[in-house]
Amino acid sequence: METVRTEAAAVLGYASSDDIDAELPFRDLGFDSLAGVELKNRLVARTGLDLPATLVFDHPTPAELAGHLTGRLRGDTQPTLPDSLEELRRLEVALESAAGDEELRREVTGRLRRLLDRWSVPAQAAAEAELPDLDQASDDEVFDLLDRELGTT
Repeated sequence: METVRTEAAAVLGYASSDDIDAELPFRDLGFDSLAGVELKNRLVARTGLDLPATLVFDHPTPAELAGHLTGRLRGDTQPTLPDSLEELRRLEVALESAAGDEELRREVTGRLRRLLDRWSVPAQAAAEAELPDLDQASDDEVFDLLDRELGTT
């Protein structure tokens, strides 16, 4: 707890960790995205843990953050999100900070759409593979499909 409060005070320019209320949300203490990243970087340096840029949003009070870090240092807890989801969270934070750049917005939007299209294809293909060819299906097969889809079987 003292480490979190000390580093938070340093980020905000406070003279003492006593100025940091452990139960007050970071945003109410004056943290923004940049301050959150700075705190994360300081805590990485102090703990050696791999921490996400969204740390103060994931653990919104110094007390919650201290509890999370204590658990991670003891090996009691693992990061709460799979790596791919954590990367998405980092991307969200980065995109929020670049929201005013229209050229970048168009480029990122196009790439995200292509990624989403590729990501969606396997699930869509699997769903289509389960459907019989209705042109070749018997009446009983069509009615069985309808019963399954409507939940009447």
